[in-house]
Amino acid sequence: QVNFGYEAVEPYGAILQSRYEDIPAEIPIVTHEQPARPVNLYGSSKVWGEALGHLYAYKHGMSCICLRIGWVVDDDVPPRPYSRSLWCSQRDIIQLLERCIHAPECIRYDVFYGLSETRYRWLDIEHARQVLGYVPQDRVEDHMDGGADR
Repeated sequence: QVNFGYEAVEPYGAILQSRYEDIPAEIPIVTHEQPARPVNLYGSSKVWGEALGHLYAYKHGMSCICLRIGWVVDDDVPPRPYSRSLWCSQRDIIQLLERCIHAPECIRYDVFYGLSETRYRWLDIEHARQVLGYVPQDRVEDHMDGGADR
């Protein structure tokens, strides 16, 4: 929700619209340092919540880690073709949450994406790898139609 406005820019539009033939081999990655692009009040409220976390982290000395969690579902299977770029397995989100709970004391405020691996990932998980040691165990394509990459 926080970055769905990137759909107006290629190749992100092709990814979110499941136009896989239009997706280049190398996808430019959107990081937490780039502007958020919410498309509705719900996404905007998430950005506001992150800003509020920043305020409390630096004005009141609290630690605030914000997670931009991908699509986690009950059956652990990406529900729609376009969800493959946003999906996060239950195992991966649990790992990321545990790493946030046990994050180094020096982290006052930060933002991380919670996603599993996929060929179509356009949101950054390298930051979570570097800062928290997050290493996704699951790959979206292995959880779609018995592993078929549709």
